[in-house]
Amino acid sequence: MTTWSNPTPAVAGATPLRNLLNKAKAHQEALAVTGIIVIILALFVPYYLHSRAQSEKDAAGALGLGQYYLAGKVDPQNGSFKSNAEKYQQSLQTFQRINTDYPGTSSAKLAKYYAAKCEYLMGQYSQAYAGFEQASSELRGTPLADEAQLGKVLSLMGE
Repeated sequence: MTTWSNPTPAVAGATPLRNLLNKAKAHQEALAVTGIIVIILALFVPYYLHSRAQSEKDAAGALGLGQYYLAGKVDPQNGSFKSNAEKYQQSLQTFQRINTDYPGTSSAKLAKYYAAKCEYLMGQYSQAYAGFEQASSELRGTPLADEAQLGKVLSLMGE
């Protein structure tokens, strides 16, 4: 006849688990803080990446608008721009807004070049030189960096 008794747990097998639980209890606060940090990061990182992508998209749209203004026709009678000065001023403001509203985006780097170009076309040679200087360093390795270098030379000649 078999009798079933309540077996006692093996002490050796329960010891590592019990030690782990004791350590967890001893470090409850640190584990809770770590858990909260992990949750915050899990929520923040996707938000940050989405926000960054949206900023890039918005900056690219504004850059296109500034380029549209810069290429716009001047028509004193019926045009959007009555003079070149008005056209360059509107373009410059758009490019400067990109640098203010969307710093660090790839469009902001391009906007620095185009803002300097507008300043040059408006006869603001010292501001244009500084803008071309900044654009040439930020756009290093691109064709616009070379154009920015040329813009620096032209700005010096214009002064």
